[in-house]
Amino acid sequence: MDSLNIEPVHDLTDLWLAAGERYDIVVKTKAKYKSRLAYKIRVFGYTNQFNHSAGGLCTIAWLQYPDQKIDYNYVTDGPCTGFDLPPQLRTLNHVPNKYTDWKNRLKYPQWKNPSTPGDIFIADLSAIQQA
Repeated sequence: MDSLNIEPVHDLTDLWLAAGERYDIVVKTKAKYKSRLAYKIRVFGYTNQFNHSAGGLCTIAWLQYPDQKIDYNYVTDGPCTGFDLPPQLRTLNHVPNKYTDWKNRLKYPQWKNPSTPGDIFIADLSAIQQA
């Protein structure tokens, strides 16, 4: 085992990942589904976090329930059409580019309330049990 069991952070809108970082991501799925097509999970990142006009990279993953079809003809285009990001509301592991980002972060136990918006940093996560 190379990590601790960390207390879950619920209702995130964004997660920033860097090379070598690993997170367990749990997605609450629907008990009843109506769509005949599988659901698209959109994954997006900027090529330059300081200059968003430099462009982004995007891809998808499929979440497929029984009897759903995957659209194998779907491809992401160069400008990532349809990957409009919501305003950052609840972000885990945001890069603190300014001291105020760090100073105004959600600290433990503030982030435990899933309706509280803000940035959550690794330093403020808590292990479920002591090692």
